[in-house]
Amino acid sequence: MDKKIELTIMATSVAIFFAILVEVWSKYSKLLLSIEVIVLPVVYYVGYEILMKQQKKDFSELLTVVQNRGNALEAKNIQLKTIVQNRGNALKAKIIQLKTEQKFLKKLIKFKNK
Repeated sequence: MDKKIELTIMATSVAIFFAILVEVWSKYSKLLLSIEVIVLPVVYYVGYEILMKQQKKDFSELLTVVQNRGNALEAKNIQLKTIVQNRGNALKAKIIQLKTEQKFLKKLIKFKNK
């Protein structure tokens, strides 16, 4: 169940409990209402702090997972860029080799035609 709903149910239960006590012991109604006025905000405040602590923990865990995935993607990106660069360099070398061979063949054809 959602923690906010649990907190609301708990605070409502405390309020109902004190309402019943006031009804049962009407002689102490002022005292019980005073205690309720003090206790109910404390219940909400403590519950809120517990919720915030849990959300911070959950957020930190999620952020760690996202950062790890981002780091893994960055490493993969660098790896792929390196592969592309190496293949590009190999392709450039092959083009230079083919141009050199083409020049050689042109010179050979000119020499044969003479």
